[in-house]
Amino acid sequence: MTAHTKRVITTFVGIPFLFAVIHFVPPWGFTLVTFFVALVSLNEFYAMMRSEASKKVMCINYALTAILFCALLGRGVFFAPLVPFFVIVPLALRYKASLIALTLDKKGVPQDKNRRLELAAVIVADCQEKGFPLEELYIDPVVLPVNVAQTQLEDTLESIEEFKIISQPAPKTVVGLSNVSQGIQDRSLVNRTFLIMAIASGLDAAILDPLDKQLMDSLITAELIQNKQIYCDSFLQAYKKR
Repeated sequence: MTAHTKRVITTFVGIPFLFAVIHFVPPWGFTLVTFFVALVSLNEFYAMMRSEASKKVMCINYALTAILFCALLGRGVFFAPLVPFFVIVPLALRYKASLIALTLDKKGVPQDKNRRLELAAVIVADCQEKGFPLEELYIDPVVLPVNVAQTQLEDTLESIEEFKIISQPAPKTVVGLSNVSQGIQDRSLVNRTFLIMAIASGLDAAILDPLDKQLMDSLITAELIQNKQIYCDSFLQAYKKR
């Protein structure tokens, strides 16, 4: 069997395996698979240049690969989804940082506003217990794309409203705006329409594209109508100069 044939077979076996790893294996398993693939890749590389690479150089590179992965694991890069909330809150307190919390559980994105509200209440209670200021807490209801979860968007907007009555003071809210238009054609139109509706529901912040002029103009105008900005004939220019 030639080397070319081996690589073709590896490709046909490897792609389904990679798909399965990405979609079904937990983060720690994905980390181990990635580490194994990195070692195999290094071995393949040195097999192609065996005569040029000394054993000392090979051993050093294998060791560096292992150290790199250990360092990443130590910093929680691969295990970020598994880092307990009780670890994150003290870190945010220590460094006086704001905190973004997503309403997700082990089952993924909630399918209704009631579950979102339950998760938000748990997050707020945990922050209050640890003395984290709720004014610095941003809860994300997790926006889903309109082309695959159209019925979810109204629930998301209602969740933003209801997050405000969980506690006093109320937590802030934030969304990843581009999620709503992922995979569709008129992204800018959908983004700015949803943003305005979310602002009307009480949204405090959004991760968005500041270079989208129409989006930013709509945002500024919405805040003007909500009496968050003082009107003048050139209010758009005045706001941007702040």
